[in-house]
Amino acid sequence: MEEIPVSEVDIKDSECFYLPHHAVVKAESTTTKLRVVFDASSASSTGMSLNDRLLAGPNVNQDLFSVFLRFRANKVAFAADVEKMYRQVLVHPLDRNFQRIVWRSNPEEPIKHYRLCTVTYGTKSAPFLAIEALKQAAREYQTVFPEAARRIEMDTYVDDFLSGAKNIEEARELKNQATEILHSAGFNLRKWTTNCPELLCDEADGPESVDVKWVDQPDTVMALGIRWLPQEDVFSFKIFQPVSTVNTKRQLLSDSSKLFDPFGWISPVTIRIKILFQQLWLYDMSWDDQLPPVIESMWTDIKQQLCNIEQVRIPRFAANYNRKMELHGFSDASEMAYGAVVYSRSRDENGKIVITLLAAKTRVAPIKQVTLPRLELSAAALLTELMKQITNAFSNLQLEHWAWTDSSIVLDWLSAHPRKWQTFIGNRTSVILNFLPRDRWNHVSSQENPADCASRGLNPEELVTHRLWFHGPEWLGRDVKQWNSFYIERIDKESTEDCKVESLHATILNVRTSFIIESELLRKRSSFTVIVRTLAYINRVIQVSKKLRSEGELTPSELYQAKIQLAQTAQHDIFDREIELLRQGKEIPFSPLNKLHPFMDDGGTLRVGGRLQFAPYSYDIKHPIILPRDHRVTELLILDLHLRNFHAGRNLLSATINQQYWVVGLSTAIRRVTDGCIRCVRLKGKTATQLMGNLPVPRVTATRAFTHVGVDYAGPIKINASCVRGIKTTKGYVAVFICFSTISVHLGVASDLSTNVFIGALKRFIARRGYPSEIWSDNGTNFVGADRWLQELKGNLTAGKTEINRCLTNSGIKWVFNPPASPHRGGIWEAAVKSAKKHLVAVLGTTAVTYEEMSTILSQIEACLNSRPLCPLSRDPDSYEALTPGHFLIGQPLNLIPEPDLRYISSNRLDKWKLLQKQTVEIWRRWRDEYLSNLQLRTKWQITKANVQENQLVLVKNDNAPPTQWELARVKKVHPDSVGIVRTVTLQRGQAEYQRPIQRICLLPPDAIETGRFKAGEIV
Repeated sequence: MEEIPVSEVDIKDSECFYLPHHAVVKAESTTTKLRVVFDASSASSTGMSLNDRLLAGPNVNQDLFSVFLRFRANKVAFAADVEKMYRQVLVHPLDRNFQRIVWRSNPEEPIKHYRLCTVTYGTKSAPFLAIEALKQAAREYQTVFPEAARRIEMDTYVDDFLSGAKNIEEARELKNQATEILHSAGFNLRKWTTNCPELLCDEADGPESVDVKWVDQPDTVMALGIRWLPQEDVFSFKIFQPVSTVNTKRQLLSDSSKLFDPFGWISPVTIRIKILFQQLWLYDMSWDDQLPPVIESMWTDIKQQLCNIEQVRIPRFAANYNRKMELHGFSDASEMAYGAVVYSRSRDENGKIVITLLAAKTRVAPIKQVTLPRLELSAAALLTELMKQITNAFSNLQLEHWAWTDSSIVLDWLSAHPRKWQTFIGNRTSVILNFLPRDRWNHVSSQENPADCASRGLNPEELVTHRLWFHGPEWLGRDVKQWNSFYIERIDKESTEDCKVESLHATILNVRTSFIIESELLRKRSSFTVIVRTLAYINRVIQVSKKLRSEGELTPSELYQAKIQLAQTAQHDIFDREIELLRQGKEIPFSPLNKLHPFMDDGGTLRVGGRLQFAPYSYDIKHPIILPRDHRVTELLILDLHLRNFHAGRNLLSATINQQYWVVGLSTAIRRVTDGCIRCVRLKGKTATQLMGNLPVPRVTATRAFTHVGVDYAGPIKINASCVRGIKTTKGYVAVFICFSTISVHLGVASDLSTNVFIGALKRFIARRGYPSEIWSDNGTNFVGADRWLQELKGNLTAGKTEINRCLTNSGIKWVFNPPASPHRGGIWEAAVKSAKKHLVAVLGTTAVTYEEMSTILSQIEACLNSRPLCPLSRDPDSYEALTPGHFLIGQPLNLIPEPDLRYISSNRLDKWKLLQKQTVEIWRRWRDEYLSNLQLRTKWQITKANVQENQLVLVKNDNAPPTQWELARVKKVHPDSVGIVRTVTLQRGQAEYQRPIQRICLLPPDAIETGRFKAGEIV
């Protein structure tokens, strides 16, 4: 640490980090009891900490398991640690400002700034920097002291150096070389401990003070967390277990975690604790609940005996005379757990066979029941993994491997090629045989198998004096020629689960085929959760009748079993043929399940085989339950997940279901449920559609221009009352009339939207274009008023008795109204309005014009619209000019340049009347051949759908409200067209009735699902 000069104190806060620190007392330390702890994760004023800005670096530490095993391979062993290892590594001067602290001895003194010049414990990068600096010091001496440099790299774990040699001379040389190498880099080795006093006899006379622990001192030494008694050269345990603590689930986990046993030397005891903890998960209890009486009694017995573990002694030295060693591994399994244990076997200098316990591993059996032969195979795979770890650690020794098991079935499985067996067995036998060939495996009786202790467990009192566990079977200490010979007979193929490689079929002996209770619940209930809970209670009643008591709330395992039963019901209803073939071990021909590679699990449930056997996921994710698409179980399951996930969409539902189930045709099943949910239908707001209708008769009949017209308004537009400055500007509108057959357009000006103004515009239209026979429009109030006026006029004319009145009556106009809120029914005049507005905006913009100017502009726009071609131009050079609406009005486009005057041409050269007649006929022929044929195509709504039915519930679309607020109505009457397709309906809401096109209503499915229909007790 160095003090920062005053000139450097004013560095910006963003350029440095202040390290908070406090002191802790480590009572068990023999050197530095008071330690300063720095917190580099404490945030600064900017919200960032130093560790947020640092990279951790790769893990360059040696594996603790390998370092410790190599330590046991040395006859003469010693241990030391590096004094203040982190503080021996300097930090670059440019980076020291990031490690600043402030300090003063008392409040009266000014605050002083310091910066740490070395690697600080507490920073994220400190472990990598310190360990890599240590290894770099060893690499620099690889040519000078190659063996010592290798040992420093291989036998160092953080700051602990554990090594040794086969004799005192080599050990002393190795110690001196390692000390010199590390001292050159500033690393001082201290706290030397050894099982050989001669190795440290010269330390007291050394130039520097070195902490030495002699073998005659009774204190133990902590070697990588393991208690080592160097005077006896054995390992031991120290138990800190207060017996009077409260026995809860949390406390059980805490107490069991205090047993530090990385090499499994007391596995027979710890496996019993693991089994107890696993059984707690079968109870519906929280972390701080009192343990059940049965488990509490067993746990109390174990705790009271744990102090006996302190009597256990494990020899440190694993004999390897001439660097040779035999590894003997044993595996075994029970219904509760399975385990593996490995011993070393070697001869010493006197030729005596020495057996040493090296390591052991245990696993609890899955809660889901697995056959005992499969657990035995899992134990063999665990043994293979353990022996592979030990082999990697003893890479400098000549090893011979022996593997033992008491399972004849496992040996038979290992005798054949892995491809012969099904996936579970084939995968594990492949892993085993890749490391331990079949000739390395042998049979051992259960009574002489030490792994039996690890699979069934022992009490602490039993373990202390259990010779089989600590020394292996008795015959292992004899000569190989004296070992008993065991001959393995061939096992029946059915017991070994023989199958072809293409399938994944297991033999199920007892499979349910009757699901009467489940089917009845599915028929009477409409909630998946209610059915599951009811079925779980029924199962509990059955268990009570079998004297298997179970009280309290339903447990997760009971609910899970009820779901399995419902899935089996659906499978037996739909996939009964496939299930029968799988039970017989046959292939499934021509089935939708072939791609799934199905198999039957131990409970008789059809699951996906798939390709994810090696994925690090749960069993249900790797092998989901298969469900059919068209079954009530699937429908209720999807509905339950749909409601629980707040009306989830298809993607979320698919992801949720695939975590446990595989539904054949999942998309269709989800669509059926979501399309039947009223709330989802309301949210989507999708209106009804129908096949595009046929064109009305006026659109396809050749008649005089403007015989059948459509009318609509465009605007508003700004109109000045006069061209005098200061005149008020008012709104005006454009009355658009369009001919149905010729698409001719007539534009007129209207000062407002009143009925009287429109009647005036209609009179001007009639005066210029003649009487129309029909006028089509929407339900604008001005149009309705004009129709009423015409009806009244027609009634008055009919009352007259003169010939003129009868003539006018015969020329009466029929007004046709589209259904309300159906602008698509007037597409022809809506298009004309759009075209007219386009030209108006282009010409006027926001400029206000007078009435006369507007009339002039509209006349010119009308000429442009009536000069547009009705159909695409032909590429034939001999064809006529494009057919336009102007041809039906004046015989040519309205914007065509005038032809030369023909009055001075002699009559014998031009018959004007016949020429005019010929042109008229030719125009209508081209209208029929060129234009009418273009109206054949249906550009949208190309599919005929089911008609809306009377009394059907619908939502009425409202453009000014969201779909959830659309009003609900009932179809009172339908109005089919000439071909029987319903396009307009009469709706009833209360006492009111009104018409709407089907494009303005949202159909509700007849079997819609409304969450409000469920009873309160059915939604859990």
